[in-house]
This record gives sequence, C-alpha cells and structure tokens, in this order.
Amino acid sequence: MTFEVPPEELPKWGLTQVSVQKQRDLKKEALLECAARWFHRHGFHGASLADIASELGVTKPAIYHYAKNKMELLYELHVRSLMAARQARDDAVRDGVDGLDRITRLVHNVVIAMTSSVTSTFTFLEPGTLDEAHSEPIIAARRWLAYDLRELIRSGVEDGSIVPCDPKMVSFFIVGAQNWITNWYEAGGALEGEQIAASYSTMVRRMLATGERVPLPSHVPGSARAADPAAQGGTSE
Repeated sequence: MTFEVPPEELPKWGLTQVSVQKQRDLKKEALLECAARWFHRHGFHGASLADIASELGVTKPAIYHYAKNKMELLYELHVRSLMAARQARDDAVRDGVDGLDRITRLVHNVVIAMTSSVTSTFTFLEPGTLDEAHSEPIIAARRWLAYDLRELIRSGVEDGSIVPCDPKMVSFFIVGAQNWITNWYEAGGALEGEQIAASYSTMVRRMLATGERVPLPSHVPGSARAADPAAQGGTSE
C-alpha cells in the first residue's frame, strides 16, 4: 500500500513541493528527524507518537504508514547511527596510513556524522526501550565496534605511531567524548560540525602521537568563542 500526500499537505511535514517519487522518502526522513529530537529531549518513554505527529502537523494515523509503533522508530534510529559509525570506521581504515592516522580519521568522521544529522546520534541504548529481538543485534553491533576500536588502537601501538597505552581505556575516553556531543551540540550554533571534528581529532592526535605533538587549538577559527569568551560554541546554553 502506498501513501501519497497531496502537494498542499506537504508543508505539514516540513517539506516543500517535491516530485511524487521522492515524497515517501522525504516524509520518512522528516519523521525520523522529528522522532530523534523528541527522544533526545524527553527520552523514549517521555515522547509519544501523538507528540511527534503534532510537531509534524499531521495526524497520528498518518505516522502508521511509516512505522508500526514508537519502538520501530527508535530501532531504525539506532540502525542508522550504527551504519554511520561503521561507514566512518571503514573510511578511516581505508584512508589511514598508520594506526594513529586511522584513529584520528575515525574520530573526525564520527563527529562529522553526529553533527550532520540528528538521526546518526543514537549511541546509547536506554534500558527497556527495545524488545529482545530488536536490542540484541544493536548490542552485538556496538560490541563489535568497541572491539574494533581497541584493535585499531592496539595496531597503532604495534606500528609505533601510538604511544604505549591501554587500548580499552583509550577507547572509553574517545567514545565518551564523542557521545557527549549529543548533550551540548546544537545545529546552527557557534561551531560547525567540521570545526568540532577538527578540534576533536587534533586533541586525540596530540594525546596518542609518539612523534612531535601538534599544538592544541587555543580557539577554533571562525568561531564566536574567540571573539566572545562567554559564547559557548554550538551549545544551547
């Protein structure tokens, strides 16, 4: 069964005039972005399909053409976030010349993904939000990514590009720093995603490099922070 919204109804989804072929994909994207915002602000249990429908300007039944329930939306957001993380990892491994370069590229790529789309920011599985059938593959995929990150760090120690360290502890530090972005970053804020990614990857490189250490950025070029000490780059506070 297909579900097509008349052109005059598209603004209710936050969309402009588009071809019929693209309507469904664009509406699904608008739905996921709206759901992601609600889940981040209010938690899974504090958000309802009625809330999401109201923000989109559509009826609750309209959402059922795209998702059976709230859990299905959350599951897809986790899948998208995992796909973005895996792509960030694969690109870094492909392009990196040694262990340190692969890790810094990975950090850069992940931050870009997280700041580019709110649908790529679901990095923590809130207990009790997904049933076993949906949570098991998510948990398994996250465990693999965590293991792989430790192995990438270990390979950098072995090739001499990363200082001797505990890969597990370093991976906790990196993942924790990345995940915290969702608590303060706001699109349209003082810092753009590329600026944050550059700063994060520079700090990780400085922390792990065996050779001459690059200087820490005193400020991010183009940010409001350099001109206004009170400005909080990219934050809503």
